[in-house]
Amino acid sequence: MQKVITIFKNHKKKTVGLIIAALFMMGASQVLGSRDNKPIIVVTGKVIEDKFEQSVFATGTIEVKGQKEIFAKISSPVVEIAVEAGQKVKAGQVILRQEADDLVLKVAETQAAFDGRQSELISLQSNLKTGQSELMLVTKDYERKKALYELGAVSLQELELAEKSILLEEEKVRLLNEAKIPLLKAQIAEGQVALERAKDALNKAVVTSPIDGTILSLPVKENHPVQMGTLLASVGNLLEMQIETGINEVDAADLQIGNEVEITSEGILSEPSRGVIEYIAPIAQLERTSQGDQTQVKVRVSVGAKEDFKLKPGYSVNMKIILIQKDKAVLVPYEAVTQRDGKDIVFSVDNEGKVIAKEIQLGLSSALFFEVISGVSPDDKVVLNPTEGINDGVRVKVNDKN
Repeated sequence: MQKVITIFKNHKKKTVGLIIAALFMMGASQVLGSRDNKPIIVVTGKVIEDKFEQSVFATGTIEVKGQKEIFAKISSPVVEIAVEAGQKVKAGQVILRQEADDLVLKVAETQAAFDGRQSELISLQSNLKTGQSELMLVTKDYERKKALYELGAVSLQELELAEKSILLEEEKVRLLNEAKIPLLKAQIAEGQVALERAKDALNKAVVTSPIDGTILSLPVKENHPVQMGTLLASVGNLLEMQIETGINEVDAADLQIGNEVEITSEGILSEPSRGVIEYIAPIAQLERTSQGDQTQVKVRVSVGAKEDFKLKPGYSVNMKIILIQKDKAVLVPYEAVTQRDGKDIVFSVDNEGKVIAKEIQLGLSSALFFEVISGVSPDDKVVLNPTEGINDGVRVKVNDKN
């Protein structure tokens, strides 16, 4: 009897245990089920159809193209400034004069010495002609006396004197031809060089504009001493501007001469100015920037300016270099694109909050958008920054703030 009771108790315990386990599994199943059915909160963006451009952004400083800097060629104080900064000038117009009293005296002395040698040369050349005429006369006299000597009409002494006269005149002519005149001509040539140098030095005291343009700077003052090599003035054409900048090696690979550039300057320009890339350096160089050392390619942008152009040399500007433009393209936010199994995917959300995975074919890209060749349509709503939990068929709730 006792054995039967024990068996019954054991059976009862097993039954209660099975019931408790079943209830636990049912509860867990409900809990898990409730979790699976809970929608995931997401932020979405919209696929749009709009104009598209692929651009590179950079900063730079406005410069005058072909700016000419004029440096002092002599050490001498400035005695007169004939223009002022901002004034328009013509090529050859006087900008300033430096003191030149010593140079004027040097030119006068050199000119006098040159003129004196010229006069001396004329005199020697005249003497040469006279000597050549005299040589002809004594030669004829010798020939006449020689004939008379053979007839016994003159003495040997007279003949020898006539011969000596020839030798004397020949020596005079030879000395003029081979020594005095060549030496004087060489001195005159040297004098000519010295005179040109003196005049050139004097001319350097008068500083003129090398081009038509505007005086950009005049960093000197009247009566102040100036050393050779000092910057006297800079001149440039304010209607021909440029910007030189460095583009990182990745972006520079897509640049081409002729790319259009939009130029902006906050607070100065109400609408962008236009420019065009006119030069791309053939090599890249390591440059120190505010973001550290970068490998950059130098680029020069030509800027067309007008009389009322608001950007002045030295102004900092922002540039958008336009690589490609399309009037119409399907665009998806950059954050919506992810990769699954090596494929480009976006997750669109239908009106019932259900996720639909869509494989897409990408085209160009910008800082904010990808161009989509196929796979989505304008006005599709797509999940931004999808997590691993976002998959095809998952239910989501769109954040009301989006």
